[in-house]
Amino acid sequence: MEATPEKETINWTSLLVFTGMLLAGMFIGNFIAFLFALPFTGFDFDILVRIIESPQLVEGSRSIMMLMQGVIAIITFIITPYFFSKYFDPTRPSDLVNFPGGGPVILLALSLLVIVLMPFNAGTVELFNPEVWPESLKGLAESISALDSQYDEMAAFFIDFDSISEFLLAIIIMSILPAIGEELVFRGYFQPYLIKLTGGAFAGIFISSLIFAAFHFQISGLLPRLILGMVFGYLYHWSGNLFIPIFGHFVNNAFSLVLAGLYKLGYIDLDIAGEIDITFFEALSSLVLAGFLFFVLRKQILQKDPGQNEELAGGI
Repeated sequence: MEATPEKETINWTSLLVFTGMLLAGMFIGNFIAFLFALPFTGFDFDILVRIIESPQLVEGSRSIMMLMQGVIAIITFIITPYFFSKYFDPTRPSDLVNFPGGGPVILLALSLLVIVLMPFNAGTVELFNPEVWPESLKGLAESISALDSQYDEMAAFFIDFDSISEFLLAIIIMSILPAIGEELVFRGYFQPYLIKLTGGAFAGIFISSLIFAAFHFQISGLLPRLILGMVFGYLYHWSGNLFIPIFGHFVNNAFSLVLAGLYKLGYIDLDIAGEIDITFFEALSSLVLAGFLFFVLRKQILQKDPGQNEELAGGI
């Protein structure tokens, strides 16, 4: 299928402008989030700075930090792409407003895929544990662990809920908004642009997934996020339906939050914020079952409309 004339205008300049607008949106989002949070501290500038620098040391800071993250996410990942589409690429919203038509089988299989892939991804994180590295490379592993420690501490802080209201706020800020915003940006914009510009689906999906993984600034989480990004990327490429990766992203984040809540209440012993011991057999079983579900999804999606993605990706 031939690409539309509008899609033929996609070039590196478009990608650079979009990237520049995202960075600008992130800067503006941080500034507005700071102003938004000030009233919650009684307009005390020093307290807000302390909350941002060390939220674990300031009582009641978790909700403020989550609200700030929500403001940043909305401005960076939703409002900024809207303005980019309005002034630079008006064809993208028509591609993205595509509600699910694959039925409950696809969504159920996707939910299972995301959940069963978690043990394998947890195992890849443990590859960065300095204890499993040879003595000659322990210094490098320890440096990576030190770099990731601040991220890990902040993640543990966010999921250490003190109330149901904090849990529900976390579902919105840490599950719904990232699922919509990050999939909109990385799968809805970066991926089709990169597929078009590189001339191949694998290259475009891999690069956009790598950018997605690197964006989270956690070295030990780079591989699992790359794998998850490629899963979502191919599902979007095959379906032309952004709801599918959005739903998968939501399930991944929300399921983790539910596990954290159950651990906090004492119903389970699994602490997802701590070290998780995954055996080789468990990781391998996780990968094999996830791979099976991935190909089941591919078959189901392509049976629905094998031509959808060709149009979406400009014929590539």
